[in-house]
Amino acid sequence: MKNMESSQLRDQYKRMLLIDKAVRNEFNKYPSKDLLREQCAVDGVQPSVSSIEKDIKQINDLYKERFSKSEDVLKYNRQNKGYEYLDKDFSLTQQENLINDEQLEALKLSAATLKQYAYLPFIQEFEVAMDKIFDSVYASEYKGGKDYASFMEFEFTKDNGGTQYLSSLLAAIKAHQNLGLKYHSRSSGEVKSYVIRPYYLKQYRGHWYLLAYDCLAKKIKNYALSRIQALSASEQVFANIPTFKSDDFFKYALGIYVYEEDEAEFISLKFPKTYLSYVQNWPVHKQQYVDEQKDDYFILKFWSYVGPDLYEKIYSYIPFVEVLEPLSLRNEIADKLKEALKKHTS
Repeated sequence: MKNMESSQLRDQYKRMLLIDKAVRNEFNKYPSKDLLREQCAVDGVQPSVSSIEKDIKQINDLYKERFSKSEDVLKYNRQNKGYEYLDKDFSLTQQENLINDEQLEALKLSAATLKQYAYLPFIQEFEVAMDKIFDSVYASEYKGGKDYASFMEFEFTKDNGGTQYLSSLLAAIKAHQNLGLKYHSRSSGEVKSYVIRPYYLKQYRGHWYLLAYDCLAKKIKNYALSRIQALSASEQVFANIPTFKSDDFFKYALGIYVYEEDEAEFISLKFPKTYLSYVQNWPVHKQQYVDEQKDDYFILKFWSYVGPDLYEKIYSYIPFVEVLEPLSLRNEIADKLKEALKKHTS
């Protein structure tokens, strides 16, 4: 257990709680190993048999350590072909200090992370339960006047508007439901009406966006949730609505914007060799690859749409980056730098 990553500890403890719940289910006693795997599935993917066996062993080890017992508490009942607690009063969720320090720290970190997104409506639905977990795992720190805020800071996340529509949009996406949309256009300043087929939700720089098919214009558009005025179910039927694959759609994009009228261009950037580990850990583009390495420089290449997101990314590396290709982008960057230099030297 000591060498496991915090995410692995967190996942294991979640499975242990689900196993505990399944074993104590009065309406379905003696769950089999297959049923336990089914109960612990995440997004339809079941944990391996060995993972369940390790979880069962961990529950038994924690029980024996906590209560100084020599016998396992969770055992397989051959007659009933399933698992049971030999100690009928035992419950993993009701035992104080039953989890070890590593698991407790992993759970604390999970609770602290979840708190950062408390403004989201589908998180608010579990606010009471979340507060109980948060208060429970931090009980000892609160008594001593300490918590994670004393030595750890998360990136600030706030509600930038429109999050009240997330749950409805998610439901419509799953149901392939057309929606009526009233939207405040940034370009015209007017509220316009659309009939859309919602495809995909994406958060970018703290703001939520909806990718949806405009059924009348017959094209995929990007809608900021903060500009949505109203949503309603639409009974209008449209034929030949295309399917949507996010990986394909955003393949050449840097952020939320996709320039369908333009083709992606081949980008070649030259960096000092000292920047190699940096751009590998914080990629310029998800499609990037290092094509050439020399003693003092390397060449980074990728396909991308040329737009504000790419310009902003390149500007962030100035003066350490040189645009090699395409020539149009190189000249555009050079012109902007000359303009900036003139403003700062005049």
